[in-house]
Amino acid sequence: MDRASINRRQALAFGAGAFAYGVRTARAQGNRKIVVQLATPIPDLSFLNLYVGRELGYFAEEGLEVELRYGSGAPLAAQLAVSGDADIGAMTHEPAFLGYSKGVRGKIFYQTLTHLIYFAAAPAGSAIRTVADLRGKKLGVLGLAGASLIVGRSMLREGGVEPQPDTFLPVGVGDLALSALQAGRVDALFLWEGAYASIGRTGYRFQFIYHPRLAHVGSAGYFSSYSTLQKRADDLARFSRAAARATSFLLANPEEALQLWWRANPEARGKGTDEEAKGRGMTELRSSALVAFDTSKRRDKRWGSIDQAELVQYMETFKADGAIPVVPPVEDISTNEFVDFANNFDVGVATRSMLKAAR
Repeated sequence: MDRASINRRQALAFGAGAFAYGVRTARAQGNRKIVVQLATPIPDLSFLNLYVGRELGYFAEEGLEVELRYGSGAPLAAQLAVSGDADIGAMTHEPAFLGYSKGVRGKIFYQTLTHLIYFAAAPAGSAIRTVADLRGKKLGVLGLAGASLIVGRSMLREGGVEPQPDTFLPVGVGDLALSALQAGRVDALFLWEGAYASIGRTGYRFQFIYHPRLAHVGSAGYFSSYSTLQKRADDLARFSRAAARATSFLLANPEEALQLWWRANPEARGKGTDEEAKGRGMTELRSSALVAFDTSKRRDKRWGSIDQAELVQYMETFKADGAIPVVPPVEDISTNEFVDFANNFDVGVATRSMLKAAR
């Protein structure tokens, strides 16, 4: 069957509500299974392109059946990818270089998020508008360890503020973090994009303060072990192309992407009328995934491309904080070998509304 016929069948399936078409096709045709270990314990908008690509059958078209597994944190995702218990870790970049001196051998082969996900947030209307305004303030963090804390200290120092032992206080995420902020136990939060989007779903509004030097650094993607990169290079290239096609689609058709997201994760819809749910959902998408995946402001606008100079800059921040003894060779922890293949598709077809095509 040619690609045009496949696209027509996908469009009809979408219009009829058969969102799992791609998954069923993959199983029926005996496509090669590829296990993706996500860095979150529940579905997250950071992986929206994977849900969209799977529901629309893009992975199936590449001969792949994608299994998404959930876990707690990027280090676990990296560990399972290196051990062979997963083929791909979908995660932030830090475990790739934090583990290098400890023998972790793998590479980021596709970058998803196009900027640094860690930044500070103060209540909307607050006098806290710049890094300098954080002098003497308390910042709530998930815990007193991890990449976000290192980035937080770096942000303060770049802005001329020396962090004190009690500058960062653990507040968790979600309702716990918001309660700490509203009760005045902390003056601002230092979490990540997805955490703020989740709180924003409640109607709470922030104003954000970004790292003066690193805000533009892409900070998450797909990671595989050296062994997997060698043995399954063709599958990883095809996985990358399906992910890129899905990203093109969701940015061009965000309302349809929202419906696919709800199909994959029904709890994300929440309560209320369709109009109310759509309003909340689109607000969340606009403040997270639609910004995070957008490459329009990148020097290299190709999907999945890793700016290795930026990655070195990011690693040097962790070395300066004492988190790593040396900055590993960037080519040992990242590669753009699949990027050309990933971007080899018809953008017009990939971004075409499936609902419109079905009419």
